[in-house]
Amino acid sequence: MNTYDLTAMAERIGLQPQGRGAWSPCPVCGATHRSKGERRGPISFFKDQQAWKCHAGGCGAGGDAVSLYAARQHRRIPDRGEKELW
Repeated sequence: MNTYDLTAMAERIGLQPQGRGAWSPCPVCGATHRSKGERRGPISFFKDQQAWKCHAGGCGAGGDAVSLYAARQHRRIPDRGEKELW
Protein backbone atom coordinates (compact mmCIF):
# COMPACT_ATOMS: atom_id res chain seq x y z
CA MET A 1 0.00 0.00 0.00
CA ASN A 2 1.23 3.48 -0.89
CA THR A 3 2.08 5.52 2.19
CA TYR A 4 3.22 8.67 0.37
CA ASP A 5 0.89 11.66 0.50
CA LEU A 6 0.11 12.89 -3.01
CA THR A 7 -0.40 16.55 -2.09
CA ALA A 8 2.82 16.66 -0.07
CA MET A 9 4.72 15.07 -2.96
CA ALA A 10 3.28 17.59 -5.44
CA GLU A 11 4.38 20.47 -3.23
CA ARG A 12 7.80 18.90 -2.69
CA ILE A 13 8.50 18.61 -6.43
CA GLY A 14 7.30 22.14 -7.14
CA LEU A 15 3.84 21.71 -8.63
CA GLN A 16 1.49 24.59 -7.95
CA PRO A 17 -2.24 24.52 -7.07
CA GLN A 18 -4.14 26.15 -9.90
CA GLY A 19 -7.88 26.54 -9.58
CA ARG A 20 -10.60 24.18 -8.28
CA GLY A 21 -8.29 21.44 -7.01
CA ALA A 22 -6.13 21.28 -10.12
CA TRP A 23 -2.34 21.44 -10.22
CA SER A 24 0.22 22.53 -12.79
CA PRO A 25 2.38 21.82 -14.73
CA CYS A 26 2.10 18.20 -15.82
CA PRO A 27 5.44 16.51 -15.05
CA VAL A 28 5.14 14.37 -18.20
CA CYS A 29 3.83 16.60 -21.02
CA GLY A 30 4.58 19.98 -19.42
CA ALA A 31 1.06 21.34 -20.01
CA THR A 32 0.03 24.24 -17.78
CA HIS A 33 -3.72 24.14 -18.62
CA ARG A 34 -6.25 21.47 -19.55
CA SER A 35 -7.14 23.08 -22.87
CA LYS A 36 -7.00 26.41 -24.66
CA GLY A 37 -8.95 28.98 -22.67
CA GLU A 38 -9.19 26.73 -19.60
CA ARG A 39 -7.89 28.25 -16.37
CA ARG A 40 -7.50 25.04 -14.37
CA GLY A 41 -4.24 23.16 -14.29
CA PRO A 42 -4.08 19.85 -16.15
CA ILE A 43 -3.58 17.57 -13.14
CA SER A 44 -6.41 16.26 -10.97
CA PHE A 45 -5.84 14.50 -7.68
CA PHE A 46 -8.11 11.72 -6.51
CA LYS A 47 -7.29 11.96 -2.81
CA ASP A 48 -9.43 9.01 -1.75
CA GLN A 49 -7.37 6.81 -4.08
CA GLN A 50 -4.11 8.77 -3.68
CA ALA A 51 -3.90 8.98 -7.48
CA TRP A 52 -3.35 11.72 -10.07
CA LYS A 53 -4.12 12.13 -13.78
CA CYS A 54 -3.29 14.67 -16.49
CA HIS A 55 -6.25 15.91 -18.52
CA ALA A 56 -4.26 17.94 -21.07
CA GLY A 57 -4.71 16.92 -24.68
CA GLY A 58 -3.80 13.29 -25.19
CA CYS A 59 -1.33 13.00 -22.32
CA GLY A 60 -3.38 10.94 -19.86
CA ALA A 61 -0.38 10.32 -17.58
CA GLY A 62 -1.13 9.46 -13.98
CA GLY A 63 -0.52 7.15 -11.07
CA ASP A 64 0.36 7.41 -7.40
CA ALA A 65 2.69 9.73 -5.47
CA VAL A 66 5.77 7.69 -6.41
CA SER A 67 4.92 7.85 -10.11
CA LEU A 68 4.39 11.62 -9.77
CA TYR A 69 7.92 11.96 -8.38
CA ALA A 70 9.35 9.64 -11.06
CA ALA A 71 7.56 11.56 -13.81
CA ARG A 72 9.04 14.83 -12.56
CA GLN A 73 12.53 13.34 -12.56
CA HIS A 74 12.28 11.57 -15.94
CA ARG A 75 9.49 13.42 -17.82
CA ARG A 76 7.71 10.08 -18.26
CA ILE A 77 6.23 7.28 -16.20
CA PRO A 78 8.85 4.51 -15.93
CA ASP A 79 7.68 1.04 -16.92
CA ARG A 80 7.67 -1.03 -13.74
CA GLY A 81 6.34 -4.20 -15.36
CA GLU A 82 3.17 -3.90 -13.29
CA LYS A 83 -0.41 -3.03 -14.12
CA GLU A 84 -0.99 0.28 -15.84
CA LEU A 85 -0.44 3.26 -13.59
CA TRP A 86 -3.33 5.20 -15.04
